[in-house]
Amino acid sequence: MDNFLDSRAYRYMEWCYRLMVLNTFFIITSIPVLSIGASSTSLFTIINRLRRGEEFYWRDYFTCFKENFIPATKVWLIILSFIIIITINFMNIGIINPLLSIIQFYIGFQIILIAIYSFKLISKFELSTLQAIKNSWIIGNRFLGHSIGVILVFYGMLKLGMRMPVIMMFFYFSLTHIILDALIEYTVKKINIYRDEVA
Repeated sequence: MDNFLDSRAYRYMEWCYRLMVLNTFFIITSIPVLSIGASSTSLFTIINRLRRGEEFYWRDYFTCFKENFIPATKVWLIILSFIIIITINFMNIGIINPLLSIIQFYIGFQIILIAIYSFKLISKFELSTLQAIKNSWIIGNRFLGHSIGVILVFYGMLKLGMRMPVIMMFFYFSLTHIILDALIEYTVKKINIYRDEVA
């Protein structure tokens, strides 16, 4: 029995179990759509500890959710507002005015960049709403190629989840966050954001 507990198979099953539980926590806390930002921030926090092999308890997710609820929700509401406005504008002017469509697409792309990085940064630092948005925009545009790669990974995970509902139901959000966490940390460290950009 001791040999099994030390085996790779057991560690793999333990990882799958933890990812499944975290995925469930994310879904539950995201049921009110307005809390998605806080849920993502909490998931980033716990996923990062999991990746580093640090000890954590399930209640830590909800502690992080409570602590980061206000800053993460403010950022999420701004992002959500822009998404709604841009979607409505595309529906109304997309066919009529191609130039405005291009402008809307550019603004939408910038919002996606902010959305990708902001909740990870909030999970790592104590940031105001403006600081989270500013630093996310700086990172996203300074390393645009890598940021586009992160977006493509997110899109690929979404397509995979749509084709495999079991993955979507039990693992999608936790798997997506663990991949994004690794990619975003790599980008952040490249520009030494920990020392120079976060203020």
